[in-house]
Amino acid sequence: MPMSSTRDGEAWLIAGSAAALARFEPALEAHRMQREVRLVELPAAGQGEWWRGRLDEVAAAVLVADPHVAPRDAVPATHLPDTHERRVPVGVVPDSVAAASAIAAVQRRVRTRLGPGPVVLLGSREQRARQLAERIEAVLLEGDGPAVRRLTAERLPRYALLGALGLGPGLAVYVGQGHSRGWGGYGGVEAWQFDVAGAQVLGAVLSLTCYAAARPASAPSFSEELVLRGRAASALGAIGAVQHNDNASLALAVARRLTEGATTLADALPVSHRALGQYRIVGDPLAPLIGARGARRGIAAVFAPKLGDELPPVDWRRAPAS
Repeated sequence: MPMSSTRDGEAWLIAGSAAALARFEPALEAHRMQREVRLVELPAAGQGEWWRGRLDEVAAAVLVADPHVAPRDAVPATHLPDTHERRVPVGVVPDSVAAASAIAAVQRRVRTRLGPGPVVLLGSREQRARQLAERIEAVLLEGDGPAVRRLTAERLPRYALLGALGLGPGLAVYVGQGHSRGWGGYGGVEAWQFDVAGAQVLGAVLSLTCYAAARPASAPSFSEELVLRGRAASALGAIGAVQHNDNASLALAVARRLTEGATTLADALPVSHRALGQYRIVGDPLAPLIGARGARRGIAAVFAPKLGDELPPVDWRRAPAS
């Protein structure tokens, strides 16, 4: 039976200033079609421990954060306790109209019949990243999970990757080298490069690498930028360095939860995993892992051969003249 973050009676809570809550009305409206929505108006000057005593019967919460406050300082963890010590997923949402629109767009996919997926597995070229991607892929293919496609850096160039992500898959999982401005694979990928004409919103982006949610100086981090620009409804990123073995363990745990029926980012995260202490959720924890219409077919058609695959024959009649 599919797992669900939202039991009967559980709500989605959003906290922020009055002006911020007004900007997020599209997201509120989309969530109200699925569940109760609770608003917590906070003073613009400070946010403090706004969650204390407010998370009972809440499926997930988001804080529309002060732009000067980094994710690691806005909330102390990916999950915070209610009064009964139940751990509730909490996201930090950049205050932007684009972020509100992205959350709303992905939330509305719940009312379609598309179902979860597709999942795209991404990673840099180094051997341990390739091996981890293979292990994640094996778990997903063996289980009863969503459609999965491996698009790691040895299989396609950056421009093709960005085109594939612009199709709006339900979930993108990256492993390998990374930093506060983006991914190290594919010759380097930053959030602004996701701004492809006609691009659809991703459900969630998991950057299982170092520093993806850690700010470079005073600028937004990679994970923040993805949501701020409206390119993803949610993103998981590290606020510091994370050991490869911890990331590998977390990645495989997420994969197993996907095969067990996880349908949102919150569902996919193993609450007690030790690696999550170095991560923060940016965006909506209840973002459904549902791709845009046509994403599954489009992702399946992306040319990304693995080593040893037979390449299609060249039609020399159509080949450009040298």
